[in-house]
Amino acid sequence: MPAGYYAGRSHPYRDNKIPRLSKAHEIGQFVRVNCPICRITRHYQPSDIQQLCGDLNVFQLRGQFRCDRCNDRDSVSIAFVSLLATEMPGLVVRHLERIEMRRVPIWRDVTL
Repeated sequence: MPAGYYAGRSHPYRDNKIPRLSKAHEIGQFVRVNCPICRITRHYQPSDIQQLCGDLNVFQLRGQFRCDRCNDRDSVSIAFVSLLATEMPGLVVRHLERIEMRRVPIWRDVTL
């Protein structure tokens, strides 16, 4: 019987060996997000995604992205990729311009 803190994840020793966004940025990789339904592929800088989500590994990033066109989260695949020099010219990379925080009021009905 597994321990109570296990919760279906891998062992902490193995979990630390999975590449993270900080390591991908150090070695010059990109984050490739692909939606097979819309047939759209986007490339991101790992440091930009790290500002939004924190230093996550590729398995933890799986539920963080949603397709821009079909708004589907389940079919999106994410991978860290190293591109060849022949693939770099003309590559469109999305950069994080700014982060905006919205203030949304939440109302509750109270009976007096």
